[in-house]
Amino acid sequence: MTPPTARHDRGDHEAPAADRRTDVAVLLPHLHTGGAELSMLRIARGLAERRLAVDIVPFGCGGELVRLGSARLRPLGEADTSTLRVFPKLVRYLREAGPRAVVSGQPHLNIALLAAAKLARTDLHTVLIEHAPLRSQIDFEGGWRYRILPLLVPLAYRGADHVVAVSEGVRSQLASLLPGRRIALVRNPVLPANLPDLLAAPADHPWLGDGGPPVVMGIGRLAPEKDFPTLVRAVAHLNRRRPVRLMILGEGRERGRIEAVAAEAGIADRVMLPGVKRNVFASLARAAVFALSSRFEGFGNVLVEALAAGLPVVSTDCPVGPREILQGGRFGRLVPMGDAGGMAVALDAALDAAGPPPGTDAYVRQFSVEESVDRYLALITEPSRLPERNAPLRLARSGAKPRPGRETDRGLARKDG
Repeated sequence: MTPPTARHDRGDHEAPAADRRTDVAVLLPHLHTGGAELSMLRIARGLAERRLAVDIVPFGCGGELVRLGSARLRPLGEADTSTLRVFPKLVRYLREAGPRAVVSGQPHLNIALLAAAKLARTDLHTVLIEHAPLRSQIDFEGGWRYRILPLLVPLAYRGADHVVAVSEGVRSQLASLLPGRRIALVRNPVLPANLPDLLAAPADHPWLGDGGPPVVMGIGRLAPEKDFPTLVRAVAHLNRRRPVRLMILGEGRERGRIEAVAAEAGIADRVMLPGVKRNVFASLARAAVFALSSRFEGFGNVLVEALAAGLPVVSTDCPVGPREILQGGRFGRLVPMGDAGGMAVALDAALDAAGPPPGTDAYVRQFSVEESVDRYLALITEPSRLPERNAPLRLARSGAKPRPGRETDRGLARKDG
């Protein structure tokens, strides 16, 4: 059967045509820029390029990430919506669209999916992804919604066909809640096939080509867990030794605080917050060094992006991704969290470094979009590990060997590390 033309406009709320059953639905909380959200969208687009009928199902349609390739956008809410409020619509979607498989990527969505599948009385193949260490999320976020996760996750995840962690650190923490459960490790899809084109594209800020002081680049959601104030203070320390500028790509509620810290440190004219950029690779390719100042990460997409752009990297040694991605310091310098002075010293040394460490190019190839999508396709079509559902999933369009298309991020607004 020839798949119908996929639609991906915000207003597409109709039920799918009678002759088109969704192969895979990909759940995400919203379409705002974020590392986890971008990873889920890349998975969805990659599966759609493998000739599968894919629905992208955000709980709320607010946000910037709207270019979805051949996947179809099926928002459950008109704006950013709480999990509990949108839950009945999720049950209805599962009944009407009848997806053969669902991929979900945040704990509250994962739990809601498994509960909704039971209420919808539909047999579907579930792949649950954990993007961040649960203990770190609980400690940092607080609130009852996070404090109950250690109770709900072991109960709910027993009903999942497959559970995935994006890093060894995330897998280790998840294993403590799910003893005896097989947890697959699948790296985030970070590097698109058209990476050379993205790196060569012109940057749109004068600091990235005016011949002035070198630019320290940070990327991420302007949120407390990213701890950009420490990075600002580190750049202030560094400016006492040599002139440098700091550019942070991203947006969020901490913008005012970051600007205030820069003014207090006397470097307001050397700190730029230009917002979200569609193509961060063009900016990375023209920076001098990349810095990550986070309090915790699940993976750290931006570290891979910086390495792929040929930048020296400095990162906090936070739970759980950076030490793993940087191979204990082999591919970048690790400093303690919250240590502005230590980060300044590491940035100073990185600026004097002669390019990335040997072997970087070969190392980062494992983080390609294509490789990650291959792994998720294998999980989606792998027999369930649940005793009552052990038959392999047969997707409508998976009979022929899929021909991967050309993954591109051109025009896709993003991003938080």
